[in-house]
Amino acid sequence: MLTTIKKLSQRTDVYFGIILLILTSIGLSSYQGIVAIMRASNERSHTRQVIAEVDTLLTLIVSAETGQRGFLLTNEPMYLATYSNSLQPLEYELAHLKHDIADDSESLALLERMEMVLRKKMDELAVTVQLKKDGKSKEADAIVMSNVGLEYMGEIRHFLVDELKKRELLKLKHREEHMDSTLAAMVLKVGLASFIAVLLAAIGAYLLTRELRERKHIEAILKREQQRLSNIIETQLSVATAGLSVEKVMQVILDYLARMGYSADVVNNGREAITALNTAHYDIVLMDCQMPELDAYEAAGQIRGSLEKYKDITIIAMTANAIKGDRERCLAAGMNDYISKPLKVREIIDILSRWLALRDDEHAPANVSRLPGPAVKGEDILDMETIDLLGELPGTDGRSLVAELFENFSVVVPDRIQAMRDALLTKNLKVLAFEAHALKGGAGTLGLKRLCEVALKIENCQRGTKEEDLPQLLVELDTEFQMAVTALSRFSDKAS
Repeated sequence: MLTTIKKLSQRTDVYFGIILLILTSIGLSSYQGIVAIMRASNERSHTRQVIAEVDTLLTLIVSAETGQRGFLLTNEPMYLATYSNSLQPLEYELAHLKHDIADDSESLALLERMEMVLRKKMDELAVTVQLKKDGKSKEADAIVMSNVGLEYMGEIRHFLVDELKKRELLKLKHREEHMDSTLAAMVLKVGLASFIAVLLAAIGAYLLTRELRERKHIEAILKREQQRLSNIIETQLSVATAGLSVEKVMQVILDYLARMGYSADVVNNGREAITALNTAHYDIVLMDCQMPELDAYEAAGQIRGSLEKYKDITIIAMTANAIKGDRERCLAAGMNDYISKPLKVREIIDILSRWLALRDDEHAPANVSRLPGPAVKGEDILDMETIDLLGELPGTDGRSLVAELFENFSVVVPDRIQAMRDALLTKNLKVLAFEAHALKGGAGTLGLKRLCEVALKIENCQRGTKEEDLPQLLVELDTEFQMAVTALSRFSDKAS
């Protein structure tokens, strides 16, 4: 199922990669169209500017000639000023026009030919003005009457208007047509690109929706399969224990323990339990609180007080419904854990597996007679999917990420648990909740389900969890941590 989901993700990545490539191509094409429009617009503006400069230059030449003629006829200084004021702007416009048509060799050649005639015309104007200033009006009039200046003006108009301006007007027409066609092509391209973009977005949404639908379908199948297997297990356990006496249930439990590689003995009361502990070696004791002759509370007290070698042995109580009073009494009597009646084989196997795994980690197997068989499973303690996912991620220096996280976790958590104990002693619930929250995050990262659940209960000490339950929750937290270290160290070694 996980492989199928990964293939779906890869397929979707390919789809969206293709869509992204197409959108990138559309964006590049649009950019090129915009650049072409800007270039055509600049060329059109440049041509219009050249035409305006031609008109300005011709106007200045005419203005200079008008001032000269007015001064010659009237000898009025105002006409002389018109002439003089036209000279410098005329030179400026001529230089500017040369610069703007420098890239067009034919237009530049026309302008240079016009400039030669212009220099002659300006010399003719300057000579006549100077003769007039010197009182030689007849000589100045003679030059004007010779029509030389008129011929110069005709040639200037021909070069500027008939040749250069006409050429630029034709160029302007072509550039405007080019810009119009470029703009039309750009509008068409943008419209088409927008349509394609919307279409691709719709396709992407469809593909994403389809993948999500397929994922949900696969996850639903997986969930149904898990539920089916769970129902099979529950049914098997229910059939195994339905309508049987406590002795029969215990026999079923003994069979399950044997399959796991452990052996166990069954006694009838508390006194026989004490006797058995004096004559043999055991790792764990499972006691009914209502045993005849000597109940579990008294038996636990005697084991803790008089049997030195068993002062640290794990004792698990079987209580009626595990009500609050029974739980506190069990823990006060020196027991480590409890399980409620009516007995369920699966719950007993779970609790024995946890504590036997913890004992295996702390001591060599010298108490219960251990038969060859598979190691105790850690699936109830660990979320195997999380471990598998972490196992696929690389760590540093060639190590696995699971090994690195486990190493850091096993060092940091004991300090956090001690900080939580200190916070409980000082009734600093805020610090207690903070430490529990931090521990819960680390446990969640490593897939430690049971440890995470206990940490969550402690974290809620300011909202829902009762303060009187916190000491026992801390005991459970420490126990779950020890079992987590045992289970996780095996998977860490495997991953490494």
